[in-house]
Amino acid sequence: MLSRWQRKYDQFFLHYIAFSIPVVAAGAATTHVGLHGTALAYCSTIAVLVAVAAGSLIFRRRSALPADPAAKASDIRRYGLPR
Repeated sequence: MLSRWQRKYDQFFLHYIAFSIPVVAAGAATTHVGLHGTALAYCSTIAVLVAVAAGSLIFRRRSALPADPAAKASDIRRYGLPR
């Protein structure tokens, strides 16, 4: 089992890689496509990823709602009112 500090290090490393790989790729693309084209592609990619993450959050939140109409008050506070 990983220690608390090992998990923190793993999270830091993952976040660092998640930001650095796209930036390095954009820097390499700038020499071929130009700064304006690279910026448009980078922003479009980020917008698509944000839309996917928002859709995933909405989908998971709705699927996590209790199926019982007489749900407990604690479940309603946790997941919100069913729609």
